[in-house]
Amino acid sequence: MAPSGSKTWRKDYRWQGARRTFTIGAYRVVRLADARNQAQAPTQ
Repeated sequence: MAPSGSKTWRKDYRWQGARRTFTIGAYRVVRLADARNQAQAPTQ
């Protein structure tokens, strides 16, 4: 949860040793099933 109180779907991963975060979308706007599908898609 962000300091403002907003909630988002995120995927944390490592790319060439560096930690990265992919923001999928806002909670309640993006459905759980859609967030899971996007999180499983290859990054970069």
